[in-house]
Amino acid sequence: MYATVKNSKVLNQHTRRLANNVFGALLSRFVNLGSTLLIVPLAIKSLGTHDYGIFAVILSAVIIFSYSDLGLGLAVVNRVASAKDEQSLLEARDAISNVWHFLVRVSAFFLVVGILAITAIKVTGLGDHVFAWDAWLALIICAAFGLAPGLTQRILFGLQRNLEANLWNTAGRIFSVIGVYLAYFFHMSMPWFIIAMVGLPAIVGWLSTLLLWRGTPQLKPNKSAISWSRLSSYMRGGLQFLFLQVGVFFETGVDNILIGSVQGTQFVTNYDLLARLFIYVPALISMLAFPLWPAISHANASGDDEWVRWAVRVSFIGVALVSILSSGFFLYLHADIIHLWVGVKYQADYRLAMALAAFAVLTSLGTVQVMFMSGLGFISDQVRILAVFLLVLIPGKFLALSFSGQTSMVWTLVLAYALRMFSLWFMTKKRIANPCAQSASCLNTGSE
Repeated sequence: MYATVKNSKVLNQHTRRLANNVFGALLSRFVNLGSTLLIVPLAIKSLGTHDYGIFAVILSAVIIFSYSDLGLGLAVVNRVASAKDEQSLLEARDAISNVWHFLVRVSAFFLVVGILAITAIKVTGLGDHVFAWDAWLALIICAAFGLAPGLTQRILFGLQRNLEANLWNTAGRIFSVIGVYLAYFFHMSMPWFIIAMVGLPAIVGWLSTLLLWRGTPQLKPNKSAISWSRLSSYMRGGLQFLFLQVGVFFETGVDNILIGSVQGTQFVTNYDLLARLFIYVPALISMLAFPLWPAISHANASGDDEWVRWAVRVSFIGVALVSILSSGFFLYLHADIIHLWVGVKYQADYRLAMALAAFAVLTSLGTVQVMFMSGLGFISDQVRILAVFLLVLIPGKFLALSFSGQTSMVWTLVLAYALRMFSLWFMTKKRIANPCAQSASCLNTGSE
């Protein structure tokens, strides 16, 4: 009787925290969508269509800075999530200290090199307005300034304080909207729009960092913990996470390149519109499933295996229902939705839409599987299987597209992804059956 009550309390505690984190993710998603709907027309009206194109290209370069942490931000998640006693807290603080000071050095590197490069370009006379070098300089300064406090989001994620992290994210987006409106109202130049989009969220990020260190001093970076040897040990896990992040791009990110090179660029637009429609399904699922990772890691470290099994089972059922219903809706109405979206008539293609719908459902379920494995610390297995997956996938898609067209290319992706999921499932069962896979010494490293 006592065990039942205890398990019920544990289940309710984990579930309530997970529900709050999912709510925070939804709130952040809606605010991001709303802010985009406001920012884009303001920027176009103020900058004009030509300069807005330059502005969009410059902003897209922010992704380079997001990868510049070499995956180390994600490498600390499991250490923070599994910190439950004095020793594990010291290990979490050690990881945070080393990663934090590494990010500070990377920020300084980008700042110095960026300023020198832009200065050299302008001095040599290459700084024509067409290239918007002042806007590039604003991006480099703002992005470098906001790189280190980006770790705060990962720490809050590991602490299962996603609601707090997403509220800070929301605050950053709101300040961006206000900044863009002021730049539009006062007819400011492009660098000010960059500052509004990248610099103001960076300031919010530093504020959240200072408050985090004040509220949780036991996790505040400590100079005495800095060690290049320890940082190198974290680097392996970080690079694994970096490979997993970049690997996701090659699943579908190269499709337009393949179609353009094999069939011609005139065949890209129709595919791109349809693929973008269906990609919203796994994108939404990914955002909602992301809080599972620290929740599973924390529950596993606490020995709450029953809740882990319950959470994964419920998540798979829920994701299957949502992804099947939403993908089916897009499959049935894809031509009408695209017509309303872009304002041009779209010829329905149910064969291609069926393949994209199948992949949307499969990759949504795969997201839950990845969160489960990441929560248990099975990272190396994902890296090995992803490497094999990509070696088979890219040439397979190229051959399918060359001989049978776009629909066959997508079905090749579906088949390869299904084999990848089965391999991950098999590897997970093998790891769990291994006693070392369940020990704290194996799991807390984040990479076995």
